[in-house]
Amino acid sequence: MAVEGRWRLVSLNNMEEFLLKIGVSKDFRNNILSDTEVAHFISKDGNKWTIKEVSKFGTRSTSTFQLGKEFEETTVDGRQIHIVYSIEGDNLKMSQRGDFDCTTIREPIDGNTLRATHTCGDAIGVMNFTKIPDGESYGEWPPSLEDLLTSNKLDDITWAGTPKQTQDVYDIMTKDKDNYKDDANFLWRYACFIHSVALVHLVEGNKSKHKSTLDEANAVMQRAFELKPEDARVNKWCATILSALSETMGMKEKIEKSFVIKERIDKAISLNPDDPVAYYLRGRWCLEVASLSWIERKLAATFFATPPTATVPEGVEDLLKANEIWPEWKENSFYLAKAMIDQKKVDKAIEILQRAIPCPIVSQDDKIFQPQLQQLLSKHKK
Repeated sequence: MAVEGRWRLVSLNNMEEFLLKIGVSKDFRNNILSDTEVAHFISKDGNKWTIKEVSKFGTRSTSTFQLGKEFEETTVDGRQIHIVYSIEGDNLKMSQRGDFDCTTIREPIDGNTLRATHTCGDAIGVMNFTKIPDGESYGEWPPSLEDLLTSNKLDDITWAGTPKQTQDVYDIMTKDKDNYKDDANFLWRYACFIHSVALVHLVEGNKSKHKSTLDEANAVMQRAFELKPEDARVNKWCATILSALSETMGMKEKIEKSFVIKERIDKAISLNPDDPVAYYLRGRWCLEVASLSWIERKLAATFFATPPTATVPEGVEDLLKANEIWPEWKENSFYLAKAMIDQKKVDKAIEILQRAIPCPIVSQDDKIFQPQLQQLLSKHKK
């Protein structure tokens, strides 16, 4: 029996005790134990082995090695470890040196089952896998549009996709967009990816392309809203895209759009009161309005009979609600901690930062906000 193949995770036994033994933090343990939509692809080419960890929307990590040759890796929670692989009968054994010495033995039970036994001292955890049938798609890239629309891949990629995955999905959806011009569920998702492409242009410093792409995203999103105005996700993304677009506008137009943004966010929350992103959007809106300068307030009063109003405590309340629902979200944690510090609640801010920093980095935004969280903690920790 061969250990090589594509293996889908089906169950875990006693893995929490093992992860605790090797020093994995509580937040990381919770993420690992709850993330069961994963597979391991094990292949061999001559004396070179490769193990890929694959989610439903692509490869997460790749480890390439030769038997008997030690190499160094950094774990997802930042620990440096030394690894060497060996073959024992039909089994593939990994020996790990670091803060804790442990082993993992991948054992093919039969042609369709693989057991990975993790051992550290007296702690033993087991991951059970089943073989993915030949011809069945799992994590292959790029996917078909049908696969995207009939799975959770679009939601996953919107949150944690790489720039290339985002561009690939945008290209796939653009190719067939005319066939879905009256499909609100397609349109709001398509607008999300146009918005993501606009962010890439912004990072690259192409302001004109950034603005024109946001205009395109907003136009698609408005059509989705016309078709489905009572959908929470449509309202949330209307607010998200219009908020990004308003940053390219003059003061009068920006204030004018702020009323629409707030209306869409409020509607999204009323339709789905458990969405942390909607609370985050409203919290940021409140904090920005509350921070308007005296001159900006006077201009707003000149343009509008009733200018937008909000307070810092209102913004903090919404960010706290988002944090309560999704404490691992680094971006929200950063702005919440900053607002807490501004309110002289430094101890509470430190608590939020210390909880957010160990959480896994799973998105491009996480990569951006992780160092900012660390800098903020370093600056204010006693």
